[in-house]
Amino acid sequence: MASSLDKSASYLKQQPTLRKVFGQDYDDAQIDLLTKKGVFHTSTSHRSRSSKRQHYHRPNSFYSSLKDSDISTKDYEDTKKVWDSFKISNLGEYSDLYLKTDVLLLVEVFENFKKTCHEAYELDPAHYYTLPGYSWDAMLLYTQVEL
Repeated sequence: MASSLDKSASYLKQQPTLRKVFGQDYDDAQIDLLTKKGVFHTSTSHRSRSSKRQHYHRPNSFYSSLKDSDISTKDYEDTKKVWDSFKISNLGEYSDLYLKTDVLLLVEVFENFKKTCHEAYELDPAHYYTLPGYSWDAMLLYTQVEL
C-alpha cells in the first residue's frame, strides 16, 4: 500500500474485526483508543519486556532510532492514555497489546481494500500474488480487451 498503516487506518469508518476481538474485554472508549496505529519505540537500549511503567511514561523513552526523532506530543499523550486505560504495568504488556492491535488494524485495512476492489471489479485481490497481477486483470475487465 502506498500509505502507512496509521494513515490507512484513519480512513476506516468501522473496525468490525477489532471490535469483535476486543469487544468482550474492553469498553467502547478503550476500543476507540486502539483504532489508530500505536507508538512503539525502536531504540534497542529500552527493550526489556519487564521494564517498569514509570520509565515508559517519559517522552524520551519513545525515541525512534529508525526515524531519528522523538515522539510527538500528541502521540505521547495518546500512548499515556493507552497505558492508563488498559492498566499496563510493563513494556511486555504494552508490546502484546500493540502487536495485537497492529495486526488487527492490518486486517481491517486489507478487508476494506478487498471489499472496495470486489465492488469495483468483482475480483478478489487475495487471489493474486501481486497487486500488478490484480491490476492487469482489472484493466482487462474494465477495457474489455481480449488477448
